[in-house]
Amino acid sequence: MNWILKQRTAILLLLAGIVLVQIFHLLVLVGFIPYHLVGGGRIRSRQDMYLLETIALGVNFLLIFLLMIKARFIREFLSPRHVNWLLQIFGYFFLMNAMGNLFSSSSWEQFVFAPLTLIFAGLIYRILRSN
Repeated sequence: MNWILKQRTAILLLLAGIVLVQIFHLLVLVGFIPYHLVGGGRIRSRQDMYLLETIALGVNFLLIFLLMIKARFIREFLSPRHVNWLLQIFGYFFLMNAMGNLFSSSSWEQFVFAPLTLIFAGLIYRILRSN
């Protein structure tokens, strides 16, 4: 099939999006952005915010690492099969996260992050399809 969006372009778009999300999480972590905008509006303390943001940063760094392997920007430390399997898990995670964001008490998550995570899931779907 002749794809409109090439795999490499999808990888670069997703990398750029994840880097922007990482910057957002760092801004939440340092207190520049209020933490009630994340976690579905359910974070009640700074300790909870630190834990959630640290996990989010770590998971996003894993995704960046996998995408860089897939794009061959770095040497393969995992087999292509394992990279694809992990990316597929991320795709499912983004779909579930989008559904969760739709039911969030934070309108920021409903109207900004739900569509963003759906776009990310679509990009992962495209990345996993063969050329």
